[in-house]
Amino acid sequence: MIKLYGISTSRAGRCVWALEELGVEYEQIPIHFNDGGVRTPEYRAINPNERIPTLIDGDLVLYESMAINHYLADRYDGGLKAPNTPAAARALMWSFWGNNEVENLMRPLLRNRLFLPEADRDAEEGDLAARLLSKPLRILDEALAESGYLLANGFSIADI
Repeated sequence: MIKLYGISTSRAGRCVWALEELGVEYEQIPIHFNDGGVRTPEYRAINPNERIPTLIDGDLVLYESMAINHYLADRYDGGLKAPNTPAAARALMWSFWGNNEVENLMRPLLRNRLFLPEADRDAEEGDLAARLLSKPLRILDEALAESGYLLANGFSIADI
């Protein structure tokens, strides 16, 4: 059975989403990135980066949520896999784009508007992230305008 290490309110959440969409049976081991669980010798043996998520499927050990999701879509194709090579390339593009253009700005925004205690927040950093997010979110809106999905054929791993 697949094991997925990580909590759903982290990047592991996108892997949980993919597993649920695919209907694949799995066990989620709720390791939190702030509770020391990622720094144990046992966890470090499967993920030397000391980050979540990590997926174990038989002998395969994978970390990095997008790599995990693309593996799951390819291995257990339950409708999330891109239908052809050009679509698969676009799915990868949107996945990397989401990490680089959106997620990198969401971290300082959420940190300074939600996660940190108010006294520790940097309002200017949060405001800057919000302003910078307007461009990638406009690009995303434009990409979704035609079909509501990132690949024209419907919901896919790119949308997760």
